[in-house]
Amino acid sequence: MSENSSSTIPVLLSPKEVAQKYRCSESFLAKKRMTGDGPVFIKRGRSVLYAEPALVQWLKSRTRTSTSVVCALFALVKAISSVTFVSFAT
Repeated sequence: MSENSSSTIPVLLSPKEVAQKYRCSESFLAKKRMTGDGPVFIKRGRSVLYAEPALVQWLKSRTRTSTSVVCALFALVKAISSVTFVSFAT
């Protein structure tokens, strides 16, 4: 591979490093891995690693402008209304 390669290897962080850098607990990250709600991670043997760009993307996806349930319901209704439903009734 040449030195001028356009693909770069992202910085990989352990759960401990992520917890320190992004101010969360390691157990929070473990729970998010189990539920599938957390940032994308890499398994290398028994080790868990996070690519820094994936962490940034996940954090951006968690950005909110309101804690209002009404806003969340409005977004859900808006998303559902854009879906086309097909009826198979005779």
